[in-house]
Amino acid sequence: MNLALGPWRSHPIPTTADGIASLEAACRKAEPGIGDLPLAVADLRGVRLATLVFGDASHGYACRTDVENPSPPIGVLALPVPDIPADGIDTAWYGSIDDPDASRMIAIGRVAPISQPRVTLGSSTPANVVAGLDGERFVWATYANGWYALWWPTIEPVLDIAVLNSRNEVLDSVEPEGL
Repeated sequence: MNLALGPWRSHPIPTTADGIASLEAACRKAEPGIGDLPLAVADLRGVRLATLVFGDASHGYACRTDVENPSPPIGVLALPVPDIPADGIDTAWYGSIDDPDASRMIAIGRVAPISQPRVTLGSSTPANVVAGLDGERFVWATYANGWYALWWPTIEPVLDIAVLNSRNEVLDSVEPEGL
């Protein structure tokens, strides 16, 4: 969790259930609509910020919080839940947000299992979900349980967000609308 206090990074910081328990509790307390929705994704990238996505196939919430002072959260947002085909990706929310210290871009969405994984790996989990920015810069999403989340510290639109297989082949991509 100490990495979450450092500078922003384009790759997510690995988390554990114990490490994010206080963040999850603060988000659940702040928004009764979260209820028993499973915690799908916890995205930490530094500068003390965490994005938690609670969701299933029909409901979703995003919660932004400070990792050192999680209660009350910075904000909670109800998310639309797009239907997605196998190998697909879509965006539930995309835009700029104002955090206490700066404005940032954030994208949250749904990602489907891979329908034809490589036989040698046998996993239906996408290998990566990646956002492409201008100047051949990339931000890797945190993704699990059919959801992804990522943010970057500039008010710069994303070119697209893609789901990749283990050979880094693009299976599907989306150009989010919102700016």
